[in-house]
Amino acid sequence: MKSNLSMRACSRFQILPVLRLAGATALLPMALWLIPTALWFYAFPVWLPWKTLISFVIGTIPFLLALLLASDNNKYVGIAFYAVYALIASVYSVHILLYHTQPSSITIAALYETNLAEAKEFILSYSSAKTAAAVIFCWLLPVPFLYVLWHWSFKPHRNLRMAAVLLLIAATGIALINSPSKTWKYNPLWQSYAAYRQYWQKKDALADLSRDKVAGILKKYGRISKIDSPVTLVVLIGESAARNHHGCYGYPRDTTPHACRRARQLLFFTDIISAAPFTVPSHAKMLLLPVQNENDKLPLMHVLDAAGLQSWWITSQYTYDSTASPLPLLADHVISINASIDKQQFFDEEILLELNTVLNSRKESGGKVIFLNIMGSHVQYASRYPHKFDTFIGSEGIVSRMGTEPAAQKIINAYDNSIRYTDYIIDQILEMLEKIPNSAFIYLSDHGQDVYDEEQRYGHSITRDCGYEIPFYLWCSPSFVQWRGNGADMWKDCTDRPAMSSCLGFMLLDMLNIEFNDSNRALSPISPAYSPRKQRIISDYDYVYGSSRKSACLEKKSACKP
Repeated sequence: MKSNLSMRACSRFQILPVLRLAGATALLPMALWLIPTALWFYAFPVWLPWKTLISFVIGTIPFLLALLLASDNNKYVGIAFYAVYALIASVYSVHILLYHTQPSSITIAALYETNLAEAKEFILSYSSAKTAAAVIFCWLLPVPFLYVLWHWSFKPHRNLRMAAVLLLIAATGIALINSPSKTWKYNPLWQSYAAYRQYWQKKDALADLSRDKVAGILKKYGRISKIDSPVTLVVLIGESAARNHHGCYGYPRDTTPHACRRARQLLFFTDIISAAPFTVPSHAKMLLLPVQNENDKLPLMHVLDAAGLQSWWITSQYTYDSTASPLPLLADHVISINASIDKQQFFDEEILLELNTVLNSRKESGGKVIFLNIMGSHVQYASRYPHKFDTFIGSEGIVSRMGTEPAAQKIINAYDNSIRYTDYIIDQILEMLEKIPNSAFIYLSDHGQDVYDEEQRYGHSITRDCGYEIPFYLWCSPSFVQWRGNGADMWKDCTDRPAMSSCLGFMLLDMLNIEFNDSNRALSPISPAYSPRKQRIISDYDYVYGSSRKSACLEKKSACKP
């Protein structure tokens, strides 16, 4: 009797059918996203792919279950969900197989900026048994759970429908209050939408920096000379690298063994600071020529183009992030190594493969300028380098004033290891360039960092010198020096000149001997017409150039031990 009553109660409140539906609702998204997760984990074996899968499933259940219960056409809701996500899963899987990372706004950009003929060639070129199998499994694996939804035949009670509607409203309200970008961060559909939105935001931001508009502005500055030789210039823009943590600038720890070994080949500029203590404004200052008329926006990429140079922007950061500067997108070629989720999936050495490809590609008649933008020493520092670069593990050599506690020393060690890893990346780049005629190289950081040096913390600093002081050094091949003539021989006498990273554009023009008429060209420390500026306000911060505490940086031979 009690058993019959229990069964009637279950039937009345439709508990068993709802539980069956809830199980299918949980397993369907899991099956849909299992193939991309497995491929992603195989390419990048960390917890993040599985975290993405679990977050996606948990975040999907209340919405899908509520829609199925509230809708009279619940079968078609399931079919629509299956079709959309199976398609997205197929794209993700193929992208991971080909590029070993998730799709990003770079993928969206490629889709929007291609045509049917290019798309057909891409499919024919990259189709394989692996990609075909991945796509087939993305569509077939969820079918058993879709079958359950299709044959789900009971009609929900009115009260149950009401509860489903309330669940849908509550879930949507929570998502909106908590911000969709946080709630659905790991939802593939939301990721696709976010990538699409970020792509168009950057396109809109570039509307006022078109080649035609810039060409009109350039006419004010007279003739821009063309490069007459196939030169190659590589500019490596680091991240959060403070000058005072570099061995080649006098830091007691051997954080730059390769730079010290090459000390006679490198020109170490000792009094150059960042134009801003944060990445985006710093990049903007570097990639816009600081002409005297501030209303004239002259992107460096377009000026290089006018001089007959091809430009590349190769980055291990996320190019289309809503916080990223749009100026790198003006390069002729944009290559992004990492996708948007959690910013980094690959270490900076991955850019070396892309660089090698570009260096060995067809020769450009006017030459190449290749910008490399790395994660460098961005927090979290310990995530920026492979374990084999765990060189500093104790307190030996730590000179940070606030670095006496074990917790602080752990952070400092990780930071110094990241600097040493960047030093390795630089050495690998120089080994490549040694084989390229007429090649040159510049390294600088976007801004500095306070790592328990001045305050009891680590990160950006807008009120301390260490937040602005950056490494800046130059390398030229013998053939480049010969091509450049007497001007290059004089650069070794310019390394103690005070300047800001915003001078980068004019410095490139000086190195490449490109004519450009503007009085602010004197900001370049290697300009024959250099005009020093002893003090400048940056982010409401007064920085005094040439102070005595920098004396340890000025003698490079003593700083770099042979």
